Amino acid sequence: MEYFKLLNLDNEPFSNSPDPDYFFKFRQHQECLQKLELSLRLRRGLNVVIGEVGTGKTTLCRQMIKRFSRDEEFETHLILDPHMADPAIFLKYVAQMFEREPDIPTGEGVDYKEFIKQYLYKRGVEENRVVVLIIDEGQKIPVPILEILRELLNYEANEYKLLQIVIFAQREFELILERHANFADRINLLHVLGPLSFKDTRLMIDYRLQKAGAESNLASMLSFPALVAIYRATGGYPRKIVNLCHRIMLAMIVKNRKRAGWRLVRSCIARSSAKKFFGRWQKAAVALLVFIGVVGIAYAGFTPETADLEKEAPVRQTFPIEQHPVPAAASGEAGQPAPNNTPADERVPVVPEETGDEMVAKKTADIPVAKQTTPEPVAPAAPLAERTRAAAGATEEKTDSSEPSKAAEAMVPTARTRPQSLGMIRMRDNETLSWVMIKVYGEYNNGRRRRVAAGNPAVRDLDNILAGQAIGFPAMPAQGLYIPDYLKWIRVGRLETVSAALDVIRRHSTRAAPLRIIPYWHSDQGLQFDVIFWKYFSSQNEAARFLTTLPADLQTRSEILAGWPEGVVFYANPCPGIG
Repeated sequence: MEYFKLLNLDNEPFSNSPDPDYFFKFRQHQECLQKLELSLRLRRGLNVVIGEVGTGKTTLCRQMIKRFSRDEEFETHLILDPHMADPAIFLKYVAQMFEREPDIPTGEGVDYKEFIKQYLYKRGVEENRVVVLIIDEGQKIPVPILEILRELLNYEANEYKLLQIVIFAQREFELILERHANFADRINLLHVLGPLSFKDTRLMIDYRLQKAGAESNLASMLSFPALVAIYRATGGYPRKIVNLCHRIMLAMIVKNRKRAGWRLVRSCIARSSAKKFFGRWQKAAVALLVFIGVVGIAYAGFTPETADLEKEAPVRQTFPIEQHPVPAAASGEAGQPAPNNTPADERVPVVPEETGDEMVAKKTADIPVAKQTTPEPVAPAAPLAERTRAAAGATEEKTDSSEPSKAAEAMVPTARTRPQSLGMIRMRDNETLSWVMIKVYGEYNNGRRRRVAAGNPAVRDLDNILAGQAIGFPAMPAQGLYIPDYLKWIRVGRLETVSAALDVIRRHSTRAAPLRIIPYWHSDQGLQFDVIFWKYFSSQNEAARFLTTLPADLQTRSEILAGWPEGVVFYANPCPGIG
């Protein structure tokens, strides 16, 4: 028997499928749909909807298709996976969506373009229909396909575009738009989805229960503290809310409850996130983290030094624990709480009980931070013959400079041994793994994601990382780099830890002036993290002109960077697109 029938429901209220019938009309989703409909009816061309994972982009996409399917004026086509490396394959795919067996003389890309052009002209001009191409997972669109979409947007009548394109994408698509201004300039509507407010979260849960046939109101099934716990655990992201509520319904059946309270919800959260919110489990988790950090530091310290870095033996990845305070900007000046400008009906009530995140924060606050330092230059060691004679008791005197100090000898392996980890980053609200990986590595792909997952076995779901959870980032050298000598960059700062570098980005990066991290290692300097702008420049004058356009606070802390020393091992490409 389905679980929903045991709760006297007609249907499953919290299915993770994007069912348009269960679409709750959030204010921001309604606003987005209205803007899209207006843009499509005016035939303005390109529209982009961007949002984090779980903000309801796919559900919004299906809702839009459902709305226009009843309008004979519209003709909609959906591409679920746009990752096609060959433009000819993409053109053939689009042509076959328009017509099952298109009349193509040779099957070449030029012929498909001509077919699409004639089809759009016939539908849009002769039949006065609006042809809409909807692309989901837009962050997967390769650069060659972007160029094809740009060309398709050139098909137009005197008053309007013949093809309307709507792209739903994750936040990393913003970086693609920044790098391809000729495509971004064609955007008519750019809408960014955010998480729900507490009020909308309550309304969404109640709407789904009523839609599923609940005979009672929301308060009879979920207590108010339980709703607060749901909101705080999910951050207001619809997908997380649906998944958590599904687990709560199952727990109610197992425990034979008709109403879920705060404790039941917290137990579901603890099981799903592998976190323990009670004392004895906290102590065990903290002790395990400390043990892993100590073993990782000890193991890295005894890694044998090799002359040929390319022949180093593989070392198992372990990530030392780092603790970094939250910047003062997050809580206001001089430690005072930041003003709350949220409307009164949307503020999240404060539950007097201490939450699990707060308890974990208290327990982990005493873990020491291992600060990385750059070693001083080390004098060359005495020749092997001299050291052998000294060990044998020879009385021949040697100068003081022939032997390095013990402290200097201890520092050499740290600098000269390539790291296996870039460090730990503690995630914050509304941050996703893909966003952080793009800032750290300069790209997000399945290969790097698998490496990050392998280095964080305790994290069960990388798409649902809770705020405050620490993620380790393995050191993955960038391959096949070509960095011209004439290039220049603008550096905002050089930091010793990856988390400190990301804090600079959190404070200063904007859409107009985006920042990124260049992690690199050098045998003399050790592991360093340069925070630079995404742009690189072909001359000193070009970089200097860009520097004058920055806000005053960034100008004072920024400098023009001519490059890095020889022998540097990069973990991100400083000049993507050059090769």
